[in-house]
Amino acid sequence: MSDDDYLKAFSGMTEVHRMSVDGSVLYMYSDVALKRIHAFDPEAKIIVMLRHPVDLVYSWHSQLRWNLNEDEPSFERAWALCEDRAHGRNLPSGCEEPFVVQYGEIGLLAKSLKRIQGLFSDDQVKVVFMEDMKADTAGVYQDILTFLDVSQFELPEYRTVNANTELRSRFLMRLGKMQLGGASKKCLRWLKGLLGFQNMSFRRILINASTVETERKPINSAFAAELLEYFRDDITELSELTGRNLDHWLHKVW
Repeated sequence: MSDDDYLKAFSGMTEVHRMSVDGSVLYMYSDVALKRIHAFDPEAKIIVMLRHPVDLVYSWHSQLRWNLNEDEPSFERAWALCEDRAHGRNLPSGCEEPFVVQYGEIGLLAKSLKRIQGLFSDDQVKVVFMEDMKADTAGVYQDILTFLDVSQFELPEYRTVNANTELRSRFLMRLGKMQLGGASKKCLRWLKGLLGFQNMSFRRILINASTVETERKPINSAFAAELLEYFRDDITELSELTGRNLDHWLHKVW
């Protein structure tokens, strides 16, 4: 999209707003996106949250299942399909971007962080570890506010966001992702008014109806150990890039 199209996403900003934030995690994997961000605002600040790559890719598979970009219910089989999919074979039918099912690439965090550090200076990049956020949510939040140079304030609560979900209905989710024309939008606005959902998008109504929050099943321990070996060198490099001792990542058992 053009810069003007992108800025429409922030049309609600007023003089009282000092900063806008874009929470798009896939930018860190893209040469094109990061270069465009730098060209658009060379002084942009980048926040990168990192978690153990084995947990990351297992969670990512669940996310892709939810948003219809993955149709293989078994993560082990989806992992085994990565090479085929890299050559355009056995791609999920609803997959919007083939890269997202390259789980090995998604988990190479040092590779992605180096891409960011190659464009932005150290004082522009804030690395946050998810384990720290879980252990001290309020403290990490205040640290991020300091990094952004905005006023310190406490939130009334620090609740879980984007908990693991599964689909009740793939059909309703597909409807929620459809782009509708003018006549259809008018009909939906009338229907929302009739049902009392004026303040919620129809897409959000369908997504909520098709989703159930649930605990993710534990990953198979033998398979997790296999994945750990795959990511071992990248974890070591990530430790060097961040100055963080990640030995506990290298010895984690599931």
